[in-house]
This record gives sequence, C-alpha cells and structure tokens, in this order.
Amino acid sequence: MKKFVIIMAVSAIILGLNACKSKQKVAETSKPAAEITDESKKLVGKTWQLVELNGNSVENEAFIVFGKDNRFNGNLGCNLMNGTYELNGSRIQFGQVISTKKLCLNMTVEDEFAKVLQVADSFYVSESELILNRARMAPLAKFVAKK
Repeated sequence: MKKFVIIMAVSAIILGLNACKSKQKVAETSKPAAEITDESKKLVGKTWQLVELNGNSVENEAFIVFGKDNRFNGNLGCNLMNGTYELNGSRIQFGQVISTKKLCLNMTVEDEFAKVLQVADSFYVSESELILNRARMAPLAKFVAKK
C-alpha cells in the first residue's frame, strides 16, 4: 500500500511539472480568444457548480470555470481537470480534457461528468444557470453559478 501511495504522489508531481511545461507551450502557440458574445460574457469567469447530471440531482464538489483564453478548469467530483473549449453562438466543443487520476470511493458522477464533456455540443446560459446539451436531447448537465 505504501508503494502505491508513493507511486501516486510521484505521478502527481510529474503531472504537475508537465502541466507547467505544456501551459507555456500553449501560451506560445494558442490562437486568440474567441469573439466575445453575450453568451460568453455570462459563461466566462464564474464558478459553475454541477447540480444535475443526466436528469439526476448531484450533491458533490464538481464544478467548472471557463476562462477568456478558451481554457477551462474545475473538479470532476474528486479529480481536478482542465482543457480547452470553443464557442460558436450556442454551440460548444470541449477538447484536450485532462485530469488527475486519484482513486476515489464513488466514481459514478466523475465518470458521467467526463462523458458529458466529450459529447456536449450546445449550451444555454443565463446569469445564474448553465445547461450543457447534446443535439436536441434532454439536458446532460445543469450547473448554477456559485456565489
């Protein structure tokens, strides 16, 4: 068990160091931020707390924060995540999603949230609510702006 904990700690350190290096490369090669729209103004800079996933109420620490630089970060419920996103009107596409790999007791919300980020292709946002959708299906995920 001690070997496992040591291996996980070393892996986390290596992941953190590589993230710093890749952040520098992204800054050097990234394209300019997307055009600022009313939707992106409402979306960017807030902490969006996950409250519903695939129609089921969620009570955990999962959240997402969108930056002006077309990058996002957050928490899947146990593991930290970050990646890129692109907006086009009410369309959204997530890319280059990475996360830490801690072993958690209940990974159900975490796994479902990660899948939502892979398949979501549109969104609705107000001052206090964010909904991620896939085509014309029922909402995949609902969030509220955290105060």
